[in-house]
Amino acid sequence: DDIVVVQPKNVNQIIVDLQQLADENEELLKQKQETIEEKEKTIDEKEKLLKEEKQKCLDLEKKCLLLEKTLKSKQITWGDQKYEFISNRM
Repeated sequence: DDIVVVQPKNVNQIIVDLQQLADENEELLKQKQETIEEKEKTIDEKEKLLKEEKQKCLDLEKKCLLLEKTLKSKQITWGDQKYEFISNRM
């Protein structure tokens, strides 16, 4: 069996190298965390926009139903005027 003798100088260098790697890993981790936070913020903003768009669609759907109901009744009020729709059947 071979006996490996480690010089104190080498041990100190290994410690310095390991500390440097730990610092680099910490910085990379910090950068990745910032990236995740930015993406989460973007997702939140897009979810908010989607919710607003869904609400607009619901509002339009209500208006369409109201218009359809009004047209089926063949009477529409515009301001103070009332208009009657007369169907021309042949």
